[in-house]
Amino acid sequence: MKVAAIDAAIRAHQRAGYTGLVDMAMGESEWAALNIYRSQRGKLPMHVAAHWLVPYSKCDADICGHIDRAIEIQQTFNRNTSPEFCINGIKLLCDGTVDGCTAGLHQPYGGLSNLVDPIWPADALAAAIRRATDAGLQCAVHAIGDRTVQQAIDCLSQIQDLPSCRHRIEHLEITTPEDTRRLGQLGIVASVQPVHLDPATFGAWPEMLGIQRCKRAFAYQEFVDGGAHLAFGTDAPTAKHQALPNLYVATTRRSVIHPSLQDTINPEFAVSLATAVSAATVGAAYASFSDSWTGSLRPGLSANFVVLDMIWVPESLLEARVCQTWYKGKKVFDEEDGDL
Repeated sequence: MKVAAIDAAIRAHQRAGYTGLVDMAMGESEWAALNIYRSQRGKLPMHVAAHWLVPYSKCDADICGHIDRAIEIQQTFNRNTSPEFCINGIKLLCDGTVDGCTAGLHQPYGGLSNLVDPIWPADALAAAIRRATDAGLQCAVHAIGDRTVQQAIDCLSQIQDLPSCRHRIEHLEITTPEDTRRLGQLGIVASVQPVHLDPATFGAWPEMLGIQRCKRAFAYQEFVDGGAHLAFGTDAPTAKHQALPNLYVATTRRSVIHPSLQDTINPEFAVSLATAVSAATVGAAYASFSDSWTGSLRPGLSANFVVLDMIWVPESLLEARVCQTWYKGKKVFDEEDGDL
């Protein structure tokens, strides 16, 4: 059953134009399932890089145990010896969501008097990042609210030679201008999922955050202007896995869920179509340490690419179609033939 489920997931992503995936919540059962698949089918037909989930615990030994497990697996499955199936690093979940009033903010949510603290105390987060970094693991820090983003950057800034680590912050939904500048200055990857700024799901934010804080939401172009490496993802399975709708929302700041909706979310932070495509290809490859062999069309790199039927304007992305997907020079999906 697990092998069949993985097969179905791979086919769905190939139909959507994927040649690689980054898993941000890898654990024992998921890792075992992937290895069962590999033992039965051979190599995975797409690049898979994983981040081992390290939940916060008041017990330091528990935290260290999770990190050490990632270190142990990475000794065999790492980006040098096994680049197409590897453990890249760890995932640190540092706050919740704005809609759930669990993202860490500098000021209280509307109607509430208490601040929401980040999940990880700063000293524990810094210690986990140091332990992982010393072992050559990349850290992916989930930080949605501006307070949690600041804490994440503060902790990451303590690392020597930070740009070479390619540590990444996931989501970055509410940020201050100072912290967006620090992303670029420190060489931290801004890893974001544009589908979450869909105006159809933004309705409660003004009441929860106030108009001024909403003006700081999803500041993607500001990340780029500050020199940050921008990487796009989809946040599947918590959101739909198709990549093109994410590019549409990032470039138009309009709704995929309700395309007739005229609302836009902070259109001054929209990125160009070229920037969006780059973030989903070159940027995503850089963020996963795979840019030396994939992510762009250059001599010597793996022939991983997708053929699209689209007009080169952001508004056309809703009608764009994936015609073919190629992985390592082999066609793995063709819309005329179905799954190959």
